[in-house]
Amino acid sequence: MYNVMVQKGLTVLWYLLSLAPDVMGTSGAIFFGGDCMIIKMCSRCRKTVVYPARYCETCLPVVEAEREAREQEQRRAANRAYNKRRDPKYVQFYKGRQWRMLSARYLQDHGYKCEGCGGLACEVHHMDPIQTESGWLRRFDVSNLKAVCTSCHNDEHDRFRKSKGIKRRY
Repeated sequence: MYNVMVQKGLTVLWYLLSLAPDVMGTSGAIFFGGDCMIIKMCSRCRKTVVYPARYCETCLPVVEAEREAREQEQRRAANRAYNKRRDPKYVQFYKGRQWRMLSARYLQDHGYKCEGCGGLACEVHHMDPIQTESGWLRRFDVSNLKAVCTSCHNDEHDRFRKSKGIKRRY
């Protein structure tokens, strides 16, 4: 026999047994070693699953694949929107062979060591930004470059900080 209980918008099925009073508690739910077993419906196919699972074993891989595809599409859309805001002159520069070769050689020459914190450097920072006229003229000048890790590079550009007044390392 089933008893349906609606709690916080979820339909929860409690199995009731009329077999032995020592197995059932006062609420009528099944108890196994002091634990209550709650059964609910799969959010996708409506089969029964044991709480706290949201999906059955059949639907879980499908839902995870759909979620991954949705996240990839959201990343692609965000990248497209970001690239539309960027100046094509700088996009072309950073994608160019000369910059890629120079930055790779600079990282290699400096042993992939961050000049900010001493960690593993994976990016090359222009100390004089290329968006300025003097920075654009010095874009391939090695004395204008600095090997940095992602955290230090974000700090240099004041990105992803909750409070702009406090300097933090994540």
